[in-house]
Amino acid sequence: MAPEAQRQWVAALQETQRLNDQVVQADWTTGDAIDWPALRVPTPTEEFTPEEKAMALGGAQRLRPMSDDNGGWAMRLHGTLPEYFPSGHVGYLMFVLFHPQMLELHRLCLGRDEVFFGTSQSNAKAAGDPGARWHSHGGLCDGSGDALNTGINDRRLRDPDEYMAAGHCNLVLACQSHASATFPVRHNHLADESCLPADPAGFEGSSGCINIIRGSHLYCDTAADNSALGIDYVGPEEENAAMRRGWLSGKPHPVTGAPMECEEVRLPPGSLVACVSHAAHRVNPTAAAGPGRLAMSLFAHGADARTGHVQAGASLPPLWTLRAMRRELPEAACEFFRNAHDRELTGGRDATQDPESRVKLH
Repeated sequence: MAPEAQRQWVAALQETQRLNDQVVQADWTTGDAIDWPALRVPTPTEEFTPEEKAMALGGAQRLRPMSDDNGGWAMRLHGTLPEYFPSGHVGYLMFVLFHPQMLELHRLCLGRDEVFFGTSQSNAKAAGDPGARWHSHGGLCDGSGDALNTGINDRRLRDPDEYMAAGHCNLVLACQSHASATFPVRHNHLADESCLPADPAGFEGSSGCINIIRGSHLYCDTAADNSALGIDYVGPEEENAAMRRGWLSGKPHPVTGAPMECEEVRLPPGSLVACVSHAAHRVNPTAAAGPGRLAMSLFAHGADARTGHVQAGASLPPLWTLRAMRRELPEAACEFFRNAHDRELTGGRDATQDPESRVKLH
């Protein structure tokens, strides 16, 4: 990215984190912070503990466990928790969601003239975040569990053209550095506020960088991980070693026949990483004495060349689905979000025909 674009991304992602931390720390049970009747769900009867809230500060996807009783599912579904639909809270992130250059990147990766909404969420990591194990996303099923590309899931393909013919999801991870960030440092699952310097090294080993296995997408594995070994996550080196003993064992690159390798992707701030969702990937831990990681994930779907159908955009919050249906948004946004409500486009795949009642589905 150009320097000015980097500056705008950093400011937008920091604002997302500020808003998210504000919502996480609010009391959800009184009705003062969240208008639960407007979300068509009852006021939560359970609360997240102080330790659970502390784990979620300064990063994303760490507020757990989510349930109907504590309001977590509804907050995620509606995008009221900013990390799960930051584009609905920060104008610049809506601008980039369907910016012509972002859409063109999705088209390039998916080999399609048209692309549609998949997911938009924060992927920030606080200092001391343990990272993520090897995994893949498959076709990113909708709320009913009906994946568009179940015909190729979990079987090896030797022809990339056969893979590209199916309706896939492209993942773009936008990585930024902290210009002057104050993020929580985690110690024993608690947080204290510490002012930390920016990381001039960009996204390397201890900066929450992404790891990939080139060619793994052609195995179409919806669970490219170490779960079969029954091991606990203990760190990146051990995780890679277990991956080589387990999932990678006996799996050459489907096209070249060469051994596939766990690869750490080292990138400067302002980089974009794009991969199809079947690709096995992992996230490094972030250093406890570092600034953490600012990042956002943007997913887009392409149509299945065999049927013309597109995976349903069931993760779009109902309010934005309704606005797209009513053509209350700019034309580019209405078209990009069309797979959230157009059942002809999706071949009937959707969590529900009525986005106002989607809160009932998780």
